[in-house]
Amino acid sequence: MAVMAAGVGVVQNLSGEATCPICLDYFRDPVMIPECGHNLCRGCLDRCCGSATEGSCPQCRQTFHWGNMPNRLLANIVEMVKKLHLHEAEENEGVCEQHGEPKKLFCGNDKTLICVTCKQRDHRGHESLLLEDAAPEYVSQIRNCLEAHREEKEKMLERKRDTQRKGQDLLVSVAVTGRKKAIWSRKVSCEAAAAYVAPCQDAHKT
Repeated sequence: MAVMAAGVGVVQNLSGEATCPICLDYFRDPVMIPECGHNLCRGCLDRCCGSATEGSCPQCRQTFHWGNMPNRLLANIVEMVKKLHLHEAEENEGVCEQHGEPKKLFCGNDKTLICVTCKQRDHRGHESLLLEDAAPEYVSQIRNCLEAHREEKEKMLERKRDTQRKGQDLLVSVAVTGRKKAIWSRKVSCEAAAAYVAPCQDAHKT
């Protein structure tokens, strides 16, 4: 059962990814703050920000505009971690309550631990694996989801940085255009003044 123990250890580490930093419980309806990338329970964020349309992240104090920001990928990860912890608790019990036999198998269809008799009866025809084989595969699924979550978060932050760069470029462009217009306006004014003064000077000379 060394592999299973290692898998459980990984799951315990993954729990940090599935835990809200405010309530210290599993995320419930997790949302991501686009401006900084931090995740919180929607309820926790509601309590922190109230009904205001703008707030600051409880973790880094970054100002953000409130909107619909569900993090469905993280919600899926939370559910997977919950299931693995449930399986860990079941494994600690070790014996099937219905048949009194050791739970040595993992049913891939129902995502639960079963004994040999369970497989032959209630789980007949289902895909089943020995616990030693099932744990690494299931933990691998969570790792893949976490990696996808991190990549999506990085893409979101990169889009934010790109938008900020474009905004700065636009401000510079507007400023340059404004200066050009001011210079052009002064030039036109000077030319108009010169055109007005020249005839007067000629008349004065005559």
